[in-house]
Amino acid sequence: MNVNILGQRIKELRMKKGMKQQELSEGICTPSMISQVESGRARPSHDVLVGIADRLDVSLEFLMADANLNMKVSSKYKMARGFIASRLYRTAAEVLEEILLEPDARTPTAEVKIDLAECYLHEQAFDLAYSLLHEVLEEAALTKDKYQLAGALKLLGEIEFELQRYAFALRHWKRAVDAVEKSNVRNRLLLIPLMVKLGICYQALNQDDEAISCFQRAARLNDKTTDLNSIADQYMHMSEAYQSTGDHWKAGSYAERATGIREGLVVLALGEHVRSEYATFQWQENPSEKEVEAVWSSIPVMQEENPSEVGFAYLRLAQLYEQLDQYESTLQVCEQANQLLPTPHQDRMELFRIWAWAAFQNGDWERAKELEASRKEGESHGIDDK
Repeated sequence: MNVNILGQRIKELRMKKGMKQQELSEGICTPSMISQVESGRARPSHDVLVGIADRLDVSLEFLMADANLNMKVSSKYKMARGFIASRLYRTAAEVLEEILLEPDARTPTAEVKIDLAECYLHEQAFDLAYSLLHEVLEEAALTKDKYQLAGALKLLGEIEFELQRYAFALRHWKRAVDAVEKSNVRNRLLLIPLMVKLGICYQALNQDDEAISCFQRAARLNDKTTDLNSIADQYMHMSEAYQSTGDHWKAGSYAERATGIREGLVVLALGEHVRSEYATFQWQENPSEKEVEAVWSSIPVMQEENPSEVGFAYLRLAQLYEQLDQYESTLQVCEQANQLLPTPHQDRMELFRIWAWAAFQNGDWERAKELEASRKEGESHGIDDK
C-alpha cells in the first residue's frame, strides 16, 4: 500500500492510544524507525509490521488496508464525528447509517457502530444501541481489539445506568476498565471517564468509600491531562462523594477547585473562537482538512459557551467544503447553518449561494434555482446585519 497512508494510519492509532513513539517501538524496532515510517520515509519489514499491529491491538489486514479509494467515506465519518461533538445526534446517526450501508471493507466498522450506538443512546433508542454494541463485542472478541471492547462496554454500562440498573452498569464498566488495563499501553483518556462512571455508579449504590476510591484514581490520572472540563467535573464528583460521608471540609475544598476551573474556561472558550476565526482566514489561501477540523473542534465549546456563534461555524464549514469541492459535505453543513443562523441576517446570502452550488452539483437543479432565487430576493431587500 501507499507508505504515506500506512504511516498516517500507524500514527493515528498510536496517538489514539496515548502512546509515544518510544513505547510503540519497544522490543520491535528503534524509535527512529517508527518516526520514519509515520512520516512516509521508510517501509517497515513484515516482522516489524506484525509487531506494530500487535502493539496497537489491530489486525495486520486492517493496518495494511489501502485507504486511497476510501476518502469519501472518511470525509463523511469525520463529519459525523463533528455532529456528535455538537450534540446533533440524529443528524450524526443518519450519516453513520449511510456509512454502514456502503460495502467498503476498509471502513472502521466497529468504531462506526460504537459511534452510532452512542447516537441511539442519546436518542433513547436503547434497543438499537444494545444490538449494535453486542455486534461490536463479537467482533472485538475475534480481533482482540481491547479498545473497541472497552468502548462497547462503556456504552452498554451507560444504557444500564440510564435504565437505573446500576449493578449491571457496574459490571460492564468494571469489564471495560479491565480490558484497558490488560492492553499493551494504558490509555488515560479512556480510563479517566471509566473510573468516573464507576464512582458515580458506586454513589448510586450508596457505596461511598468505593466511589471516593474511583474518583481519587481518576484524579491521579487527570494530573497529566489538559482537559479542564474533565478535571472540573471530577472535582465536583469528589465533592459530592465526601459530602455523603460527612467530610464537609474536603467536600467544600473540591467544590471550590471545580468552581475556579469552570470560571477559567470562559477564557479558554475565547481561544477556541480565535482558532475558528483563524481557520476561516486560512481557507482563502490554502483550504485543507486541517482547517475543516479546526472549525469542527471549535463547535463543542461554542455550543457550551456561545451557542449564537454555532450557525456561523457551520457557514464557515460550508465555505471550506465548497473550496474543497465536496458538495455532499457542503449540503449537510448548509442544512445545519440554515437552522442555526439568525433570521434575517446578511450572511444568509452567502449561505444560499453556497447551498445553491452544492444542490446543482448534486443534480438537484430545482432546489438550486430556489436557493439562488432566495439569495437574490434577500439582496434586493437589503437585509441588514442583525
